[in-house]
This record gives sequence, structure tokens and C-alpha cells, in this order.
Amino acid sequence: MTWRDDLLPASFRGVPFHVETAGRTGGRRSVLFEFPKRDDPSTEDMGRRAKRFGVTCYLLGGDYNDQADALEAAFNAEGPGLLVHPTMGELNCVCEASNRTERRGEGGMATFDCTFVETGSAMGTRIGEATQQLLMGQATSAADTIKRNGDAGLARANVG
Repeated sequence: MTWRDDLLPASFRGVPFHVETAGRTGGRRSVLFEFPKRDDPSTEDMGRRAKRFGVTCYLLGGDYNDQADALEAAFNAEGPGLLVHPTMGELNCVCEASNRTERRGEGGMATFDCTFVETGSAMGTRIGEATQQLLMGQATSAADTIKRNGDAGLARANVG
């Protein structure tokens, strides 16, 4: 068994394509601090950078134009979609950019240079507490205390 046997058929949102080249970028996000009169900079780690996948893909055949239109529509659709990458498997991604090229000397073929970026869960799903509702409840409670107790209630509401 060779590495070629492990390659997956590539597709995005179920639209298949052939891959000419594929790569990925990653790394860490950081903030660089440089201070006057100091020779040693400092960095603060801000977490992992989103992975980006660069793909040059192509479509061939008598119906290449219809295939290319379908792939272009998949790239331009809103929200994340499933990218099946030949070597990295299934990834939830957004097509950040695509460039379609057709050459006179290569009839029956369309080429795309694409950049995909991984998508994680939406930030809204990570919030553990409804802070707006909590704040409104505390404000209502403070207002009720003030109404019940006048100025003395105001002093108690400010303390705790």
C-alpha cells in the first residue's frame, strides 16, 4: 500500500474536484511589545492561529463549465461547508477566496486557486451565563430595595 492509496477524493459541499497542489498554514497569534531604550522585545501568546488551506484544483471534461459553475456556487455559499481534503480528511471550512482561471491552450478545463479557513463553534455557544439577564435581575432587585426602604435602602443597595 502506498501513500496514493490513502488519498481521499476531494470535494467541497459535495461538489467534487481534482487537486493539483495543496498546502496549509498555521502557527500562533501573538502581540509584540517593543519598548523604547530596551533591546529585548516581549510577546504575549494569544492562542492558535486559524488553519488555512491553500488548494489549486481543476475540473476536466466536456461538462467542465457546468462543474466549475457548481463548484463556484459552493465556494460562494454562505456559512461553513464540509471540505474533503485529499490528505487531511474532512474539515469544516469557509472558502475565504477563490480565483477561477480558464486557458485557451487547455480547452475543457477550469482551474481554481482557493483558500479555505477552518471554522470552529460559534462564540455564542461558548457563553456559559446570560450576563444581560443577570445584570437586569440585579438592577431590578436594587430598585425594589430602594423603593421599599427609601434612602436607607439606597445605602444598603450600594454596599452589597
